[in-house]
Amino acid sequence: MKYLISVIDHLKNPGTAAEMIEIDKFNNRNDVNMSTGKPLFDAQENFTGLWLVEAESAQVAERLAHSASKACNRKVELRPLH
Repeated sequence: MKYLISVIDHLKNPGTAAEMIEIDKFNNRNDVNMSTGKPLFDAQENFTGLWLVEAESAQVAERLAHSASKACNRKVELRPLH
């Protein structure tokens, strides 16, 4: 089953260089990073990234979401994709 892991961030809490290293480790993307530099909407919290993952169970997806949260040092939201 596929799942969406959304990263929830606060505008006053930009990612640090060390956090980006951990996120890149989780992504295995070889330091590729793209950002607009500004949020689309004026809000205190916003989505700043996401992962689409495939997991054999909800428990595995939850463990991946915990690892993703730890990697980016942010709250995440996990949702199944139907």
